[in-house]
Order: sequence, then C-alpha cells, then structure tokens
Amino acid sequence: MIRVLHVVGGRLFGGVESMLVTLARNRAAAPEMDSEFALCCEGRLRSALEQVGGRAHVIGAARVRNPISIFRARAALLDLIRQRKVDVMVCHMTWAQALFGSVARSAKIPQIFAMHDAASGKPLIEKLARRVRPDLALCNSEFTKSTLSNLYPNAPAAVYRVPVERPSANIDRSRVRRELGAPDDAVVVVQAGRMEAWKGYQSTLVALASIAHKWRYWIVGATQRRSEIRYVENLRRTAARLKIADRVTFTGFRADVDHVLAAADIYCQPNERAEPFGIAIVEGMYARLPIVTSAVGGARESVTDRCGFLVPNGNLAALISSLDTLARDPSLRLKMGENAYRRAVEIADPAKCISEIAALISASIDRSRYDVAEVAMERSRDLAEAPRH
Repeated sequence: MIRVLHVVGGRLFGGVESMLVTLARNRAAAPEMDSEFALCCEGRLRSALEQVGGRAHVIGAARVRNPISIFRARAALLDLIRQRKVDVMVCHMTWAQALFGSVARSAKIPQIFAMHDAASGKPLIEKLARRVRPDLALCNSEFTKSTLSNLYPNAPAAVYRVPVERPSANIDRSRVRRELGAPDDAVVVVQAGRMEAWKGYQSTLVALASIAHKWRYWIVGATQRRSEIRYVENLRRTAARLKIADRVTFTGFRADVDHVLAAADIYCQPNERAEPFGIAIVEGMYARLPIVTSAVGGARESVTDRCGFLVPNGNLAALISSLDTLARDPSLRLKMGENAYRRAVEIADPAKCISEIAALISASIDRSRYDVAEVAMERSRDLAEAPRH
C-alpha cells in the first residue's frame, strides 16, 4: 500500500479539484494507492471529497504575503505527513509546489509536482516554485510538459491521462430543456466551466448572433471571484447589445452538469489561450456532443476532426462557420457526438487513468529510493578511495 498525500489550495473549485474528487471516488481502481488530501481551507472541495469518502485534512490558510501563515501551514503539513505515515507527497499547481514542496524534504519522502498549467517561469509564484525541484513532474498533457523546462530543466517528467467522470446513466433530457427554456426545435450550444475571459464566452456570443438558425446558449458555472462576477456582468451587457439576451441562459452553479450537457446539442469553448488539458471539453465529449474549440494547447490532444472542429485561435469567421454547420446538420452532430464519446472513453476513463497514475507514483518512489541508494554508494566509494593520512 502506497500512502499518497495530495496537497492543494482548496479555495476555488475548477478542473484540478474536479480531478481530485474523481480520484477519491474511484479509489478502487488502484487499491494499492491510499490517497488523502491536504487543503489550506474549508470549502466546496473538502465537502465534495468527503461526500465520496475521501479523507481531507485542513492544514490552515497560507498566504505568500504572510510568511507566518506559511510557516504554520508547513508545520501542520509536516505533522500530518508523520501522523499518517505518508510515502509520497503530490503538490498540485505551482502555488502548492512553491509553498509546500520543501516539506517533503523535511519529511524525507519523495515529492511529485502535478503540473496542471503551462509555465513561463516569469511569475513570482513560479520563481518560488523553482527553488524546490521535484522527484517527478506529472504533466496533464504533452502541451504542459513542453513548458516544464521553464521551471525545472531536465527534471524527470511523465504525461498522465486525466481521469474524467462518466455521466449519469439516467438523464431526463426533456426535463432539463424545459427547465432551461429551450424549445424542442432549438439547437442548444453549451459551455461549462470557470467564468474566465480566456475561455471564450464572449466570442461564442458574437458568433451565435450571426447565425440565423434557431438556437439557445447555456453558460454553466458559478462565479467564485470578484473578477468573475464583473466578467459575467459584461457578458450580460454584450448579449443585450447584440439583442440575443432572451436566447442566453446563465445557469449559475449546477450540481447536475452532466444532465445539462446531455440536454444540449453542441459543446463550444473557443479558448483565447491554450487550455492545459480541458476537463470540461472531455465532459462534453462524454455527453455525446460535437466539440467546437480552439486549435491550441491540450485540446488538440483530445479533440480530433472526427468528433468536432478545431478552429484557428481568434478566427471568428471559422467559429461562426463551425457552429452554423453543426446547427444545420443533425446527422453530423449525431455522428460527431458518438465519435466524441468513444474518444472520451479512450483517453479519460477513470479506471484506466487512475491505475496508470498509481503506477507512475509507485515508480517515482522506487526511483527516489534508487537515487538515494546510488548517492550512498557513491559516497562510500569516495570515502574508500580517499587518501589516508
């Protein structure tokens, strides 16, 4: 049994947190890996983990501008590692790596950096993270791995397949469409995720305003920060200016996102910058939706031309054309949607992905022990060969 402690901030809830909940829910896929979770605060993540039987521990708030808070959280984390007899610690995102990566060294256990986003090496938090070189970097796509050298040149690295939960089997599509005000003959375009500008909601609004076919647009997700509240307000103003506000629905937080996706017809997410992986896109694929997204980042590794359209980044004409083509052709939507589902199962099935993650973590422990043994042997040889006086 390998005892693994996953360290994450826990204040917000997005793709990283969704993956951790999937890991906890599907722990039977890797019985040799016993995962627990260290969070810096209470919140939705802790509740979600505990609902699926995950063991979540709060180590206390830690802020870069408050060194004392960091020292306290580190001390609590070190105590937790010793109490739970942790074998390996995984820090998710550069923030956790920067603040807590060194604790594994104090505890004398292997430390893994779970890389969920591209790195440039320029932000302060990345410069702080660079001080603690992990025993292994687990990257959620080839795209993110390609930027790892900006943090850790020549660090051991591997790409893992991100586990994404399959949708519920029993979904009442008609009920959801009635609830969200979508007529039976309307083509519903949906996007789910964090309310961040780079995810392209604004572009979708502009593109849909140019399409004559009867459509509805569902924006699924809750605002978590002030910037996101302002952004949603701006989207509402854009919809009003384009005179399409009556066809756009902001659902807010939904516990049944899989139901909402299954009730739609097209998943659209025209990212303005590279998506590291794109859990929400894969969830749309599981819902048998054709995908329209930008041809940048991790999405290029998930979406093929058999299951959707990869449009050039920032090309509004291509976005309009892709949405219009799908809106007019139900048979194409059905064909691409079925291919999308098969592709999602191929790349993100939780049982397979979690088993592979466990194997990578186990190998990192073996590698760390091997490295320690090699260092000890080299030290012994040096001492044996040293001149004697």
